[in-house]
Amino acid sequence: MFLQEIETSDVTDIDCLDHQEINKRIRHVQTIREQLRKRFRIEYLGQLREQTQCHRKSRPLTVGEVVVVENSLTNRTLWSLTRVIQLIPGKDGHIRVARVKTETGELVRPVQRLYNLELQEQEINLPKI
Repeated sequence: MFLQEIETSDVTDIDCLDHQEINKRIRHVQTIREQLRKRFRIEYLGQLREQTQCHRKSRPLTVGEVVVVENSLTNRTLWSLTRVIQLIPGKDGHIRVARVKTETGELVRPVQRLYNLELQEQEINLPKI
């Protein structure tokens, strides 16, 4: 009754792994991460920029919308997600500038540097900033 066989797991003991195998796995994970980041930057963000520029007139910015802010000093993958809190029209009545809320504060950016995401605010669950 008390003599039951202990089930073994197929997980390799950490003592059996050598440093070369661990380093090989780390390099593999880093390579995959970099490839994914590069593909995301080229495919998705590139298409998002083109789509936003083509559809800017048909779908204008709205208050509360989540957008990506272009920053020419950083890579596209590092551009920040922000929420539009105010739209500022120009003298001609067209929206020219938007005030956006970031994690660290507020920015005023021209609408040409803001890229709409494909999702609307109602479709995503983001914490209120």
